[in-house]
Amino acid sequence: MIELIAGILSEHCLIKSDDPLLVAVSGGVDSLCLLDILDRLNFNIIIAHFDHSLRPESAAEAEKVRIFAENRNRKFILGKGDVFKYADQKKQTIEEASRHARYRFLIKQAEIYNASAVAVGHNADDQVETILMHLLRGSGMEGLAGMSYRSLPNEWSCETAIIRPLLGIWREQLDEYIRENNLQPSLDSSNKDIKYLRNRIRHELVSYLEDYNPQIKNLILQLGDTIREDLFLINKITEDVWNKCLLQSGPGYFAFDHKLLIQQSLGVKRRLVRRAIHILRPKLRDFNFAAVLSGVNFINTPSRSGSIDLLSGVRMLIELNKLWIFDKSIELPSGGWPQLQGFEEFKLDIPGILFLPQNWQIKNSISDVPKDCLEYAKYSKEFHSVCLDIEKLTLPLTVRSRKPGDFIKPIGMGGHKIKLSDLFINKKIPNRLRDLWPIICSGDQVIWVPGLHLSHDFQINKTTKKVVQISLTKTTSN
Repeated sequence: MIELIAGILSEHCLIKSDDPLLVAVSGGVDSLCLLDILDRLNFNIIIAHFDHSLRPESAAEAEKVRIFAENRNRKFILGKGDVFKYADQKKQTIEEASRHARYRFLIKQAEIYNASAVAVGHNADDQVETILMHLLRGSGMEGLAGMSYRSLPNEWSCETAIIRPLLGIWREQLDEYIRENNLQPSLDSSNKDIKYLRNRIRHELVSYLEDYNPQIKNLILQLGDTIREDLFLINKITEDVWNKCLLQSGPGYFAFDHKLLIQQSLGVKRRLVRRAIHILRPKLRDFNFAAVLSGVNFINTPSRSGSIDLLSGVRMLIELNKLWIFDKSIELPSGGWPQLQGFEEFKLDIPGILFLPQNWQIKNSISDVPKDCLEYAKYSKEFHSVCLDIEKLTLPLTVRSRKPGDFIKPIGMGGHKIKLSDLFINKKIPNRLRDLWPIICSGDQVIWVPGLHLSHDFQINKTTKKVVQISLTKTTSN
């Protein structure tokens, strides 16, 4: 077994014998076997034990591991936590709270001692139980793939790997190793307590399934191996589509090309939604199929509100051709649209420049009527510039956000007016961007809503002699 584990450490865990390695040792059969093998292979190991303080004998077990480390001349680190209190604070089960507390301690110690990885004693039986647990929770392919020999990034760190050298070794093989090498493991009585889900799976479900097929554990282990191999190819396809559809991203959000995304296959859509949720909520171990399905259904047929809550504060939103998947606690960027800093009114000097957030600027000047001015007026009613008859304006012009009752008389509507609120709706401007959209005014009259419409009352004609040229442009930041 020692030679087998040495090969796994090198080939699958990508660990060298001289790399500092933090070994999580509970004192049970699995971790004691792992520690003994690593010690015999002369790895550069640091022994870490976390006392969950859940059982009266836990302190004695910690001392037993300390003595073992001392006898092997290995550095020993002891951590301790009140898991009951932690579970109550975080509203978690004891199983989850124990896991969180333990791994937080292990990763922190690995960082302190500059360890290349944290080694844990998960074995093949643990892998089978984990796959079944994920199946019962409605997990996707990642859950059915089970654990990996090497996990990086992982739920706890993007820099410190978690390795599982014993993942292909059955528990009965480890028991045999313990007997042959006269090791004295601690026996955790809680491992038989079937109030914990994993224990119920171990002691009840697995044996029940073995009545149907005595080779069920081997088959489940093979299933996990097969799915992990398939996932490698599937993830490559997903990565390519992700990069193709992604328009922008930042802390807490992703924006995708909705038209391009909707063309993808059902399986790819599911994986994109799942991947986005996983990145936004990395500590959410399992999320059910219903949440992913809701996301895919929303991509295909958006709700009238244009948004949907998926789970755990993750929301989807469609604005024009952008599909946002984001943490609803953050403020989304303006998405390439102009926005004012606040509700203050600004004077627009002529000539002059007014700088707006996100590298937008309003620039204006006075000039003679351009030769192509009349033709220009036909298409300049929207982005990004306009020509206005200076004699029709009240100077100075002002720039402000919209006010209740604001209206404009858009070119092409024969002088009829429309409320700005209706204009924004008709142009499908995202609701969250409407309040701070820059409005150009002459006195109390709205003369231009950049990107949307120019007022009929201020357009140039054949009698125009001088014009004010105004442009709204986005510059490249330095």
